[in-house]
Amino acid sequence: MNDYKHQFETYSGKMITVGFQDGDSFQPEDFVLADIARGLAAQTRYNGQQEKLIPVAAHTLLCVALAEELYPNISIEQLYEILHHDDAEAYIGDMPKDFKLLCPQFEALEKRILKEGICPGLGFSHQFSSITKEVDNLAILYEKIFVHGAKSKHSDRRVEGMIKLLNDVNDRYYTTVESWLQNLDVEWGCFPNNWRQYIETHTKIGLSEDLTKILTEMEEEISWKRWERKWLNKHHQLEWKLDKSKALRNDLRD
Repeated sequence: MNDYKHQFETYSGKMITVGFQDGDSFQPEDFVLADIARGLAAQTRYNGQQEKLIPVAAHTLLCVALAEELYPNISIEQLYEILHHDDAEAYIGDMPKDFKLLCPQFEALEKRILKEGICPGLGFSHQFSSITKEVDNLAILYEKIFVHGAKSKHSDRRVEGMIKLLNDVNDRYYTTVESWLQNLDVEWGCFPNNWRQYIETHTKIGLSEDLTKILTEMEEEISWKRWERKWLNKHHQLEWKLDKSKALRNDLRD
């Protein structure tokens, strides 16, 4: 097993060597934007086990929109990191967290691909900031409420899941679960129809135009090819701002 080596061929024709010997590592030049965009757009969140199919690319765009909404002065570097935080999933898939807990090797591989291959190639840290983790968790909540909430066939289980998620999310955005439930003036039977109105009323985060657009496109299940283009456009937009910011800093130093 330790001598095993294999070459994984990507969409663009890159051959990524996968080895298990000491000293084997992933090479930054093997991880290119076209492959990352294609993989993230074609890979669904929750392995497709939801009412709507959400590509990982859509999730990362939602994370960026949330970060821009919550932190108006956030740096371009941080937004770039947020857009790319799930890049490893373009190659090894998106394993649901519940199963990932049983597979520590999977998470270790994910971190290796980021640390050795993707992050050095694209120029961002593999040590993610607290903001990246924060909006990643918050995006899960938005996806479940706005995209899956109203049409899920498992209302009781969904409510249970929402309570757990609300407990996990920072108090900065949401009232406590106790007051959240006390203020809920509808019967459980019609609860799904009140998700959007209730969250808009009781959270401190409004639904900006960008957030509304992304969530609507998730609900409409636009094609993965469109998500691929949207993700690439966002990357190029941030990359241009990043280059401009670096050039300005260099000018100031000179």
